[in-house]
Amino acid sequence: MTTLSVKPFTHILELRKEIREGRIEEALNLANIYLYNELRDKYPEALALHYTPLYDPEEFLKRTYISEEMENIILKVMGGLSKLSYVYLDEKGTNILPVSKRVIVIPSALGGGKTHLLTTLYYVAKLYNEKGEKITEYFKNEKLIYGLKRIVEELKTYGKVKIVTIVGDTHVLAPSPDRPLVIENYKIHTPWGLLGYLLGEYDKIRSDDELYKQPEVDVLKNILRNKNVLILIDEAVEYLVRAVRLESVYQGYAEAFLSFIRNLAMVVNETPGSVLVVTLPAEFREGLLEKTYQHPEYVERLVSMLQRVSPEYHPPLTFERDVCSVFKKRLFENIDSDHVEKQVNEIINLIKDRAIRDSVFQESIKMKYGDINVFIEKLKTSYPFHPYFIELLVNIAVKNPSLGLTRYLLAFIARLLKHIYDLKDKSMYSLLTFITPWIIPLERTEFRIDLLRGMMSQIQIDFQRIYEQDVKSYSE
Repeated sequence: MTTLSVKPFTHILELRKEIREGRIEEALNLANIYLYNELRDKYPEALALHYTPLYDPEEFLKRTYISEEMENIILKVMGGLSKLSYVYLDEKGTNILPVSKRVIVIPSALGGGKTHLLTTLYYVAKLYNEKGEKITEYFKNEKLIYGLKRIVEELKTYGKVKIVTIVGDTHVLAPSPDRPLVIENYKIHTPWGLLGYLLGEYDKIRSDDELYKQPEVDVLKNILRNKNVLILIDEAVEYLVRAVRLESVYQGYAEAFLSFIRNLAMVVNETPGSVLVVTLPAEFREGLLEKTYQHPEYVERLVSMLQRVSPEYHPPLTFERDVCSVFKKRLFENIDSDHVEKQVNEIINLIKDRAIRDSVFQESIKMKYGDINVFIEKLKTSYPFHPYFIELLVNIAVKNPSLGLTRYLLAFIARLLKHIYDLKDKSMYSLLTFITPWIIPLERTEFRIDLLRGMMSQIQIDFQRIYEQDVKSYSE
């Protein structure tokens, strides 16, 4: 479909440097980000972390698609830290976002963006501490910018925000009795001990930490008093799984952890200027929390603790709607440029013109999408990906959700794009308008294996047989 006006996407879009260099990270690691930024000078192992753009708040936000849901969560969290009850989103004061809860639960299945959201919240708070009102320079949405300006005006009267991050599937940012964290002159045995340490109040909670006993409400109130504190807890379910396993040696430890979550939620709920954000592997549909395959019994136990304060539930993404935007922002340097928008408009005009002249082309679009306008709308949001390319990969990925939809697909597409751009440098694949399924190089073993990674072995065997019989033999 390339013409004089419609150029190959490889001529329009610039891959991000780390993708071109093959430095593709599947999973975002909030623990490493926090260690790199906050504890490098205190925890020697953090010095071994190799820098990536994701460790820099400005670079991270350049690569992050902020959905409408995420914008609202940012405003609610920052508004809660500034002790506001609502946030104005425009000059007229007609658009108001209530800030009614200080405990927020982020429900999302694997790959649904919950860790990415927590990392975004961490960086927004960090940038506020470092840049103050200049934080708005990192965003484009007018309502978000207006709301943040009002929040910063209020928040700066209270000073900086203290940020606590607990990541339940790590031992550094979620210590346990069998794997304590040794840092500076402290030996920390529990998540509540870590909370006290990160707030500079460890001595107030030392006894509970060393006895593996949940801190009472008054202890937590004392720790949070006269501070603006953002507490981020990721992978709480994974920590509960670990705590249950420790029960045979440390009797009652799982209940101590659950009681800590309950007491912390109660204290934050009653402490203006503090906000607690917890992620859970669950789905939130039509006002109801739905457990997934991932430890549903432990999700239920944690929810019962948090439900005491009636938290707000906010999924970060609508996967089917937002997935393309997530990929484009993460993979391409100039995806938001006017040059790209002009190219999309040229393609749309070409499609409309051809549909008028070619009835077969028009009918083929109608068979798949029902109407040419539906196809065009999908194309506007998916370019440079053909809509069917994303649809196909999502259909494959949902068969194995344990891989994490977003990160699995992102890593696969990143490797594919590196391959295509490498070939482009060698004057191959020079006429590709879209990224389509047929450009996946199935002749290369690593792409065939990655495409069905984690699937049942029989499916992989059948796929290999079909490839050998119908694809490879035909191409030869």
